[in-house]
Amino acid sequence: QALPAGSGPFVAVVERGECFFSLKAELAQQAGAKGILIVNNESEEIPLIGGNETPTAGIFVIGVAKSMGDAIRNLTLGLDGEQAPVIMSFSVYGHSLLDVSEAALVLLATFLVAAGAF
Repeated sequence: QALPAGSGPFVAVVERGECFFSLKAELAQQAGAKGILIVNNESEEIPLIGGNETPTAGIFVIGVAKSMGDAIRNLTLGLDGEQAPVIMSFSVYGHSLLDVSEAALVLLATFLVAAGAF
């Protein structure tokens, strides 16, 4: 489904099919997507394996189970039952120098290694 001009960055949600995942990613990138979610047609997550070609897409690719894909699609249904674009936010945990829990884990691990040496 084409998005309105100026709709901003988006992640494409596509169904698993007959073509390689890398081709799906390339086509999504050409359409302006920043990433792609490939929905499996079975209940398991998709093991993302490439084909024999070298991937050229520069966007992220995530495989999800059918149940997760269905849940995402249900979020996009408008009041009239038609699919509509939905805005979702993704973030990746970044290392922080002020993360207290991270420092506590490092100290605990160091203590356990030192205690195990005796």
